[in-house]
Amino acid sequence: PAGFFPLFLNMAAKKTEVTMANSNRDMKLANALMKRYPIFTIHEIMRFKEEFDEFDIDGSGDIDKYEVMQMFEKFGEKVPKKAAVAMIQLYDQDGEGTIGFDEF
Repeated sequence: PAGFFPLFLNMAAKKTEVTMANSNRDMKLANALMKRYPIFTIHEIMRFKEEFDEFDIDGSGDIDKYEVMQMFEKFGEKVPKKAAVAMIQLYDQDGEGTIGFDEF
């Protein structure tokens, strides 16, 4: 995916070992996203999903400003709430104030 969050994908990948998720729900989502973004393989999309799940600390299916702040803290950076909100707004396509996987 293009945008700000791939930076975090790379940072997180350095700190964690990525494994393939095998749930039917994730596979269905990955197949749907492959149709939307044909440049990615199923393995790449599943890796993106695993990285997204690292950000989605509460498991809600969306990344909110607090989760952005917590992820930065994991990497030793402190981000003010205002900056986290601004990051979310850059990629929040549906206006919900969060980043869903399809926006990631």
